[in-house]
Amino acid sequence: MPPAPIELVFLATGVAVAFLAFLYGSTRTLCTACVRNSGCETFLTAAALLLAVIVLGVLPLALAPGMPDLVILRGWVLLPALIVLSLVGIAAHYLALHRLANRMTTGLWVGAAATAFLDAVRLVGFELELLPRNMPRVFGCLLVGAERMPPTLTTDLIGCLFQYGVGACAGVIYTVLVGASRWWGGLVYALFLGAILLVTSGTIVAWDVGYYARHWGLTAGLVAYGVFGVVLGLLAERHVKHEGLLRLAVGVSGAETVRRATVTDIRVWRTKHPERRGRPKERRIRKTEGAEWG
Repeated sequence: MPPAPIELVFLATGVAVAFLAFLYGSTRTLCTACVRNSGCETFLTAAALLLAVIVLGVLPLALAPGMPDLVILRGWVLLPALIVLSLVGIAAHYLALHRLANRMTTGLWVGAAATAFLDAVRLVGFELELLPRNMPRVFGCLLVGAERMPPTLTTDLIGCLFQYGVGACAGVIYTVLVGASRWWGGLVYALFLGAILLVTSGTIVAWDVGYYARHWGLTAGLVAYGVFGVVLGLLAERHVKHEGLLRLAVGVSGAETVRRATVTDIRVWRTKHPERRGRPKERRIRKTEGAEWG
């Protein structure tokens, strides 16, 4: 199946958003104040992670032998998970949980924008016959139970929304777990995620692992996930204002993050005031006993 026009619209929109966000967006003015965890924030963070993982796992689960098809999982798992995930994000904003709200909101649009770059690589791989199927068009047919029927505009739209929604959930998982980190954190995360999704039993059955072995489709898939991860990491590095749950495992520590933010402030000050000499007073950031970096 050739690419649908709606696919190209989604792709162009995502690429445009990513470039504008990178060129004219925030330079990641980090929140360096100490923020204590509350029980509500902990609960909502765990719920957001669980729901995003559920959305990511719906497709491999539906493609696995003996499991319910995607039409059944759509109504009982996929849509409820997306609705509750949206409610979690709204609750984080309403309750003024700024750390969680920033992670979730940024993860959603950053993940969706990075999916456009994954889609671009996937379309090239499909045209070069490195990948066996045009997946968004297949997703749309599977979601409406018309896998044996030719795709329509409606199924193409549903398939694109599903693919970009899954990418947005992948972005939420990254920004909640990793948060403010270096760009290569996104690359490591995406390659790990891609390896899991590409070798799950359901994906092997649906996409024919023999095709991958003959046509280097697995390599093309990992390249697509790698590009997705680089874009995800670059955008998250500029727009996530808080460190994630795994900040000590990936990226820089809180003290190093504060140092980088201070250096950035000094460079901006010198750019705005070239006639002045000397060095502005650096902010003194104090850590409270038992408090976490926000």
